[in-house]
Amino acid sequence: MLGGRLQAALTLTIGVKSYDVQGGHIDRLELDLDSHGFAAEIEFTLSDDQAHGGGFDDTLPSDFLSLDLIKAKLVLSWVFFEEEVTTTAEEVTITGLVMDKSLVEESYRRSGDIPVLARRYRIHMADPAQVLWRQHFPCALYTETTMSDVLSAHTGSYITIDAQWSELSTTKALLFVHLPVAAGASFYDFVMWYLDARGGVWYYDYGAGKYVIAGDKPSLGTAVTLFGDDIERSAVRVAEVPRHQPRVHNSYTESAKTQAVDQDQAVTGVYRDVLMRSPIAQDFDDRVTLEGDRFTLPAYEAEVDLSRAPPESLVPGTLVALSSSQRWSSESALTSKTWRVRRLRLRTQAVRAGADAQSQRDDNDVRGELRLGLEQKDDPRPHLPEFRAPVYPGLVEAKVVSEQGEDTDKTYQVYTDADTSLENYKLKIPLWEDQVIEVPFDPYQGSGNVYIPAYRDARVLAAIDLETAHIARLIDWREGAPLSMDVQGEQLYFGKSATSHTTVSHDYDGENPVFQVARLHDKDTGTIRIEEGVLTITVKEESE
Repeated sequence: MLGGRLQAALTLTIGVKSYDVQGGHIDRLELDLDSHGFAAEIEFTLSDDQAHGGGFDDTLPSDFLSLDLIKAKLVLSWVFFEEEVTTTAEEVTITGLVMDKSLVEESYRRSGDIPVLARRYRIHMADPAQVLWRQHFPCALYTETTMSDVLSAHTGSYITIDAQWSELSTTKALLFVHLPVAAGASFYDFVMWYLDARGGVWYYDYGAGKYVIAGDKPSLGTAVTLFGDDIERSAVRVAEVPRHQPRVHNSYTESAKTQAVDQDQAVTGVYRDVLMRSPIAQDFDDRVTLEGDRFTLPAYEAEVDLSRAPPESLVPGTLVALSSSQRWSSESALTSKTWRVRRLRLRTQAVRAGADAQSQRDDNDVRGELRLGLEQKDDPRPHLPEFRAPVYPGLVEAKVVSEQGEDTDKTYQVYTDADTSLENYKLKIPLWEDQVIEVPFDPYQGSGNVYIPAYRDARVLAAIDLETAHIARLIDWREGAPLSMDVQGEQLYFGKSATSHTTVSHDYDGENPVFQVARLHDKDTGTIRIEEGVLTITVKEESE
């Protein structure tokens, strides 16, 4: 059982007003500090007896019960009286946003016939990214930009990100954030999914109050040595060991291949496959490398329950050690390692709580629990919060781009990628400021025997993934192509304009089928017409 004297200060900012709550008013605290962020639930009691000659005036209720966003700052440190503690206790400061709140009004004494109220407040707060991004479901297209820029577009004034990971600074031709609310994946889920898929590390820097995205985990300073007498309990846990072998398949028919990633603990015949389709050999090699980099075997972890808090803050990222010279067993599995704090769980209850126990002090006698989750310093595994993977592709209307001919001509254009030599269309997306993306120049309309490219300004349905896209289908008829329903006809329309085209049609004259090929170029016309018992070939030039 943890015991001690906890100094605390809580500041609530609501609009332009700030309210300070001293530690002597805090009755209960539940604090969860994780490597990825934090959450806390705090209960405190404020009396309101100034009108009855008392010393407490509670001005919080009106703003507290409003719908305005509340910023909460909590500062904690332990008070030590023991002679062996010679260092000043370090403060832990977290600044987050309130998610939900409540208050209970109760009468704790009477002044004449009038009850004197005390209010017990409760707030549930968390780090800004969890609070705001879990409610954020954007759909947005970005071109010729970096993921760092995409993240910056969604940080707002409450979220600060230090993008140290080189992957974030790589310029991408296309980045599509597709988070419709019906799919259930928020922007917070999106970020964690993106990092998980690419082996990135996300952690909260408790000293600077910001998020860091990096390629490696942090290790804060030199290791703090825990005193053995302060440890109430320790446990060692070995996570489930992956028994699969990662394997990458490329189904590209001209160079189909499969490559497995070496895995010492794999059981023969158990695989985790990645299926891809790319004509670019480097794409396949890069994916094999990525799957190898992402795969790590677990190292055993530890949990430590403390009966007394050390003066050091022990926020996630802090290095700790247990030594036999500090009254801990040399035979313990914990003494041979340097550990990193992965999470901290603090539960406290004031020894004397409620309105009658309030004091003007900044600290309070508490009882509770303090548990550290530890991982080995050289354990590279990222620990991300649970997330829901976003759903791709997103279907968006687009128009085909062509720079051939006049602006009004229905031409097509093939764009050759300078790096890969692959042939692409360009599509313009009116929804997002006419940004242009490239998609494969594929026979998406059916058989490869029919070469009918999509023409300028044709409306198409683009299926857009995170970094790639393709044409799903056409979504309108070309002007001049449809026939009247009365003739029950079909028609192929070729050419680039209303004055330069060829049509192939089949329709009905009454009950008789009529087949016709008609060519028009300015005033010059040519027609082949086959109908009941008649073949007509006409070539002429129209007069003015």
